[in-house]
Amino acid sequence: MNYNGNDIDKLKDYISVLQSQVKKYRFDALTNLPGRKDFNESLEYHAKSNHYFALYLIDLNGLKEINDNHSYEAGDDFLKKVAKEINLMSGRVYRIGGDEFSLISYEDNPPSYPISTDDYCVGLSQFNESKNAKEYFKEAERMLKKEKMEYYKSRGLERRK
Repeated sequence: MNYNGNDIDKLKDYISVLQSQVKKYRFDALTNLPGRKDFNESLEYHAKSNHYFALYLIDLNGLKEINDNHSYEAGDDFLKKVAKEINLMSGRVYRIGGDEFSLISYEDNPPSYPISTDDYCVGLSQFNESKNAKEYFKEAERMLKKEKMEYYKSRGLERRK
């Protein structure tokens, strides 16, 4: 089959559109971090790999207050700033929800967090050969919820449902 220059240009345009669509699907538009789909695939891979890793779930504190008291634009700016700072940590960072991030780290010592400890709560699950991806996530989520409850209690606040 013979292709002329016009056909090749159309094919290049089509490939570019497809690549753009894949990026939109796999990456968070606001933070440009990989999203939930990449996170799920990566966690599944690591759970089966038999190599050490640690899963950190990071939930930001105060985003609702920033949105309510300032603006959603200020909230977006806060998310972008924190995403940029968290992305400096050792491992792979994902935005998995509104104010939730995850980090898959390959080091056995906890990462240092570049943001103020008042800005986030963390749940952790570390490598164990007998865990599957769901168990890693549930363990980290349990720890995160416990830490979040302690955060609210220590400030005399009521936790949103």
